[in-house]
Amino acid sequence: MTAPAAEPKLASRAPDVAFILKKALISALAALVLFSLMIGIRTEAGPAGQLIYWTRFGDLAAVVAAVFGGSIVVELLRQWWGPVGTIRVVPPSVQSTLAVRAARDSRRCC
Repeated sequence: MTAPAAEPKLASRAPDVAFILKKALISALAALVLFSLMIGIRTEAGPAGQLIYWTRFGDLAAVVAAVFGGSIVVELLRQWWGPVGTIRVVPPSVQSTLAVRAARDSRRCC
């Protein structure tokens, strides 16, 4: 008797939902760390010259939410366009310029 052959799994080209959410969460966390002092806290000179500050956590939360949502949109667009379809977005003049620079840089190496 022989064991039944395992069915080959077709590799899905599209990333799963967990991957997209994980990447968006990492992007949002990076935005929170980077923008926490730039957007979350505002400082100014007070009336007597002392430094006063107040928090703007609502604005910070809006920026972090925009980064989270934008990261999801970017990943969905990458999935929709696919790895080959993005060349349609780049104008031909830019494609030729990039090709010339890449060829020149590859000759200069080593």
